[in-house]
Amino acid sequence: MKRFVIALTLSTLQAFSNCSQVAQAASVEGRSLGAILNQEYAVPIQSKAATSALVSRKDYGEDWQFVMNTGILGCENQLYPYFKAKGHTYKLTEQTKPEYESVIPIWRGNPNKIGTKFSLLEVIEVAMNFCKVRN
Repeated sequence: MKRFVIALTLSTLQAFSNCSQVAQAASVEGRSLGAILNQEYAVPIQSKAATSALVSRKDYGEDWQFVMNTGILGCENQLYPYFKAKGHTYKLTEQTKPEYESVIPIWRGNPNKIGTKFSLLEVIEVAMNFCKVRN
């Protein structure tokens, strides 16, 4: 399964995974790349770099890490990676703001390996990439 997490600026497109298919589809359909990304992947078109993205169980498949089906991965102040869902902000690393909640209660167990949970490494990496984006 291809996964897309995209941050747009006016002059730069950062994509994790293979974005050439999206660009090709935009070309074939006669639409701008920004328009197709906005419609198909809910990527906001904005003048500043994105600092978060909507993610879901659908994006990650069976390896989805959380008990809720959707949320927002992002970074605040270029320092604090987080996952937001249902009005709560959960810390993904120990570098966090005091008001962020522990991710442990929403961290999904792995039914294939009793006593373990799905790895958070991939979502942490995505959130940390938002920490690198400069507005």
